[in-house]
Amino acid sequence: MKNALILVLAIMLIVALSQLETYFTQPSQILPIIDKSKVSYYLADFSLQQFDAQGKQSYAVSAKHLSHWQAEKRSEIIQPLITGQGQTTEDNIVTRADVAEFDHTQQQAQLSGHVSVEQNSANAAQGFKLQTEQLLYNLSTREISTPSKIELTSPAGHLQATGLLGKLNEDYLRLNANVRATYQLP
Repeated sequence: MKNALILVLAIMLIVALSQLETYFTQPSQILPIIDKSKVSYYLADFSLQQFDAQGKQSYAVSAKHLSHWQAEKRSEIIQPLITGQGQTTEDNIVTRADVAEFDHTQQQAQLSGHVSVEQNSANAAQGFKLQTEQLLYNLSTREISTPSKIELTSPAGHLQATGLLGKLNEDYLRLNANVRATYQLP
């Protein structure tokens, strides 16, 4: 009985020592290593406005959270809301998504998760709502594109397709494949 107790205590001591050795030989898991690729700063409940050379607002971005990497000139934006002017001053285009990866060098956002682009127009016949799962939005040229399935709803009808290229400040929309549309007569 005494030998069994000594054997159990010896095994427990060996296990405890091996756990201590593991704990002290892996400090990277305990203390964070500072890396230049880490986030430069965070913003919560923020808004940002971009103005052109004439002082007119080009677009505005607001969101729940922004993580910015200064060295890479990119940001990750959670629940972004991007507003901008449409083809006329009365048109207002609102873009929403779950997440946006924003490249500040090229002024473009890769939007993903429940993406919607809505144009609210003074002329009710001009409005639309576009829905997809991912969208590349160039804020300087106002071009949008996606290889994903899309649904476009307007007063004129309902359209489904796979892939698109569009220009929000022009009347331009190219659908890539599998186009199905329903047109409603006025």
